[in-house]
Amino acid sequence: MKKLLISISLLGFCLFGAFAAEFSLGGYVGSVVEQSTEKDYGTTLTGLPQFGITLNVDFENFGFNASFGIDFLAQSWKNNVGNNVKSNTSNESILITPYIPFRYKKFMFTFGPTVGLKFYQYKFVNTTTDYKRNIHWLYVVFGGEFETRYAITDHLKAFLNLGLFTDSGIVETKREQTGLSNYELSKFRWVSNNLYFVPKIGVVYTF
Repeated sequence: MKKLLISISLLGFCLFGAFAAEFSLGGYVGSVVEQSTEKDYGTTLTGLPQFGITLNVDFENFGFNASFGIDFLAQSWKNNVGNNVKSNTSNESILITPYIPFRYKKFMFTFGPTVGLKFYQYKFVNTTTDYKRNIHWLYVVFGGEFETRYAITDHLKAFLNLGLFTDSGIVETKREQTGLSNYELSKFRWVSNNLYFVPKIGVVYTF
């Protein structure tokens, strides 16, 4: 029994040594610059601020980067008939990027493909007529990221992350609208009408 426990312990230490990893956790600020093309509205270019957190697991020759980001836009205006209207748009993104690292002194460069989900909510209110609309969508996200990381100290690192993504799949998950009943939600479909660039800067703490 003692020999078996020693053998298992040695095997565990060997595996841990072979796959030892650094864990980093931090936050970032960035922006979402999107270009989308709609048949009825043409091509539009928008930019939104984004805030989020990132978790990094770094092995010797590969790693994983996971991020959770939030971007939003709030507007209010008078429409062409003089009614006061408001709209709120928000997105929550969960992205995972496996990567290959390249190290040079205090720098680390990584790149890899990205897959994830984006949760989109849109609320519209006409305060003059009390008309309301609340729509939720779920997107499947594909793309890729390139990141440059610099070691400020042994534990604190600053990074610049550049991501290019597209919302390739979409399904409607909720629709509430004044005067609308028995509405059938749109089914999942593949799309290819948007592309957006997300630059991010932030800091992480390595444990």
